[in-house]
This record gives sequence, structure tokens and C-alpha cells, in this order.
Amino acid sequence: MDLTKDLLEHDEYQYLKLVKQIIDTGDKRVDRTGVGTLSIFGAMQRYSLKSNTLPLLTTKRVFTRGVIEELLWMISGSTDAKVLASKGVHIWDPNGSRQFLDNLGFTDREEGMKANFKSF
Repeated sequence: MDLTKDLLEHDEYQYLKLVKQIIDTGDKRVDRTGVGTLSIFGAMQRYSLKSNTLPLLTTKRVFTRGVIEELLWMISGSTDAKVLASKGVHIWDPNGSRQFLDNLGFTDREEGMKANFKSF
């Protein structure tokens, strides 16, 4: 195994090259914030899944344990954010607050139960 070659051909470089292409040649679009965006049409990327891996495409640090806990929580079908909070994952806490649920009309839901946004 040639580590240098593996690093140079790593799937995440495909993502970084796309980001560079968007910055260099992207079309400027106006958005509701007034800041605007850059975009290109029809960009395609392909990633190998042969090693039972899936690239997490970001340039930010990732709370890996939290991502895994949230994934397992969602797969289980739970909507109780308190389950995640008990494991130190607080990403859904605001979406289960009494005020948030009431504002969306979910007055019958128990605090800590997230709204099922996927159904809207």
C-alpha cells in the first residue's frame, strides 16, 4: 500500500476540487439574505463504498460519536430527544422545547419530543 498515493487520491479531494471549481467559476445567485451564493449546475461526484465507508464531506471538525448516536436514534424510530440528551448529544434539544413545539402547533406533544419534519 502506497500511503502517499492513497492520500493524493483520497475521495475527499474530489469534494475539495468541487468547492474550488465553484469558487473559481460558479454563477452568482441572489438569495433572501442578500449575501448571495455561488453555484454550478449538474456537478457529479462518485465515491467508492467498497471498504464499507462513506465519506463525510466537510471541512469542519465533526462530533463523530454524536453523529453515530443520532443515526442509531433515527434508525430506531425514536422522536424523543431526551434519549439523545441522556447520552450527551444535545443537537435536538431546542426542537423539543415546549415553546418550539407549541409554536408549530404540536401542543399535544410531550416536551422533548421532536417534531417529525420529514413528514412535512
